Amino acid sequence: MTNADAKIIEVLDTYTKIFGGEVIAKLKEFESKTGDLLHSLKDLDLVREDPKFHGDVSSLEHSLEVVKVLHELYSFLYQQEQSQVLDINALEQAFQHLPVEFKLDTHLNRKIGNHTRKELLFFACLFHDIGKLKNFVHLAQEVEEQNVKGITRFIHHADFGRLYFEDEHKSIEERITKFEGELAKEEHHLKKKFYETALAYLRLLQQEFSLREGFFHKMELGKAERKYIAFVIQNHMDMLNFYNTFAQAYTASLARKDAEAQKLLDTANKSLLKKTEEYGEFYIDCILLNFCDLLESTVSVKGNLAPLYSFLQNCMLVFVHKSGLTAGGKIVIQEGKLSIQEKQKPKLNVGALFQSIYREEAIKIKQIVLSSNNPPKALGEAGYTSAQIGEIMKILKGEGK
Repeated sequence: MTNADAKIIEVLDTYTKIFGGEVIAKLKEFESKTGDLLHSLKDLDLVREDPKFHGDVSSLEHSLEVVKVLHELYSFLYQQEQSQVLDINALEQAFQHLPVEFKLDTHLNRKIGNHTRKELLFFACLFHDIGKLKNFVHLAQEVEEQNVKGITRFIHHADFGRLYFEDEHKSIEERITKFEGELAKEEHHLKKKFYETALAYLRLLQQEFSLREGFFHKMELGKAERKYIAFVIQNHMDMLNFYNTFAQAYTASLARKDAEAQKLLDTANKSLLKKTEEYGEFYIDCILLNFCDLLESTVSVKGNLAPLYSFLQNCMLVFVHKSGLTAGGKIVIQEGKLSIQEKQKPKLNVGALFQSIYREEAIKIKQIVLSSNNPPKALGEAGYTSAQIGEIMKILKGEGK
């Protein structure tokens, strides 16, 4: 048994002893017996991380540390245990914004296919950097140094990580066809090098898919489970840019540069609101994996964790107050503290309706207006024309005749 085997088994063993489950237990059992089931994962031990982001460690060591952070988070959620890794008070402050009816532990206990989100998220966390096996870091540096445009959006290990769990050949074949077309017409040597490297990786994925299918079968990971894992892995880098913008806002707010801080925060939250739509029911799951990844990275480079916990709180506020934020409200930051600012509703004088409109119609309009946060939209849905809505709003605002 290699050192990498021992590290992986230790993490899996710790999880199963406390939380049980099926997928992780199977993973541990097969790895203990064969020692080669996770050869792809173990190969991450040969990939070095950029010390600027993750410390001077291998990608496997980084992945296992991220898994340990998630384990600590589960211990807090399910067993109310204290932690040497997590700031429990900061976590409680972040999660207190969730509505009473939304229980985070209950959410993670819900099943996708035959397995709980809790266990599948742990599995996704373990494999979240599997795309780094075919690392484009050096190519990306060359592209940036020479200011080559047009391909950097493809240099994304999270996207290749999704392909690792793709349940059909179709997505890989489509990407191969696309890259072959790009390579055929490309003349820039760096771009040609990128497409050649990417194609070699995709073809390898295609060839190895039958082996991965056997692995998925042994783990009893069906289509629904693999789709979930692939989605969470694909999006595990999304929050980095939002967090960087948020951290700037946090720093500016501590320096009492309120206008600058608010502008940065509004920019970050505009993107986060879009993610609540894009991620749907998986928003919380993606946030948790992103948080664990960012926390491990921040700890490894001895960074400041305060803005990260504040960012987690901000993500929860966006989730809870989505409708209010969409309607024009905002999250406000002052001296590092977050609060919700609802959009000020215009004062509407419903009594004026009875001076200009027949009583029965005025009563109907009053009921519509008072029961909606968006009176013009509600009136439109009730069948009033744009011209009628305009006149009604003038009366309500005291602008009518």
